[in-house]
Amino acid sequence: MNSTKYARAPHLPGPKLTSFLSIQINKFDRAIRKYKKAADFVESDYSMEENEKPQAKALKVACLSNVAASYIKLKNWKEVINNSNKVLELDATNIKALFRRGQGMYTLFRIANYRL
Repeated sequence: MNSTKYARAPHLPGPKLTSFLSIQINKFDRAIRKYKKAADFVESDYSMEENEKPQAKALKVACLSNVAASYIKLKNWKEVINNSNKVLELDATNIKALFRRGQGMYTLFRIANYRL
């Protein structure tokens, strides 16, 4: 294995652990970009047939929900709330989006009260 690919940290047991940690963040960033691109692809249902519109809506809900889940992993709570709200605009009864939005609001509330 070529150790020049990985950043070394003197207090960690080799390059593998540090590369694993950095890859985890990069994967979520990449996932967010891809899910947003997929959601944008089905943004306009103007040129779709009537039977394709529910499938496009379900795809957009799934993509935006996965974006919110990825932001949870990155602890970007404002984006979790924003993307959950977008999901809830499309499907007001989406349990995952309600839970994720609540989780984001609760965490931001605790952070705000902790800093007081």
